[in-house]
Amino acid sequence: MAGDGVLNLNENPAGEPISQLQSQGNLRMKVEARKIVKKMKGGSGSYLMECDDDRSYVVKFKDGSKNVVSEFIGGELANALQLPAQSHAIVEVGQELIETIPDHKQRGITGTVHHGTLFNENALDLDSRNLTTSATILNAGNIPGVVTFDNLTQNNDRNNAGNNLFVEVAPGTYSYVMCDYNCMFNGSGWSTATLTASVSNINLMPVHPILATAIAGLAPFDLAFDRITKLSTSTIHSIIETIPSTWSVTRDEQDTLVGFLESRKKLVPQIILANKSAFPKWGSNVV
Repeated sequence: MAGDGVLNLNENPAGEPISQLQSQGNLRMKVEARKIVKKMKGGSGSYLMECDDDRSYVVKFKDGSKNVVSEFIGGELANALQLPAQSHAIVEVGQELIETIPDHKQRGITGTVHHGTLFNENALDLDSRNLTTSATILNAGNIPGVVTFDNLTQNNDRNNAGNNLFVEVAPGTYSYVMCDYNCMFNGSGWSTATLTASVSNINLMPVHPILATAIAGLAPFDLAFDRITKLSTSTIHSIIETIPSTWSVTRDEQDTLVGFLESRKKLVPQIILANKSAFPKWGSNVV
């Protein structure tokens, strides 16, 4: 359902990743921006834009970094792993709109396809919600999958309050929603060299305390580990190969990304087990 922002791809009730839709010749996930709504907070320089499907998207722009590439891969992987992720789309932004944004000329941003995350006004981050570790999270069973995802992709800023969205479904009860993959692969400045150098790192990626407290022991990770094990090489290839060509990802970078994710799949359970002290309730449900 469009209103809840959870596991719902724009015009895609079945929830297939964009890569699967495009491989079938279905390009419904590409939308065109028609007006700027406002600048969003944060350091990425994103803007809220109304698009031709009558929905609004938080648009991050192709600049000199790999930010849009990471956002695209993150959104696709989250959907492939059946995680509670905001919907995303490829957003065509015309040069006329780009020229109305003062700092875009300095950033070298031009009219082309950029990346958009579907905006849900009811999904507020932890800077806007006064949640504590005692809050009831309706879909807490998905949180081990989020932690697993972050360690698969080396997403290093999940402890940032602004990167965790919560939709209030009843007084005091919330549904968790993932967003923001800009810091996957240890930051948007990644390269083949940095991916190769960091692939074997077994340090736990940062976890926000609210998420860490929602996990009790190893058993909740069983489903997440199973989904990562079943994440096929062909699915990873499909995601990487569907990155828009205008984002200038080289064949060497594509191959390195596939190899990185394949290698990280095998390391994730070891990383979680080696860092169980990061989860305050680890022993509470262990048989």
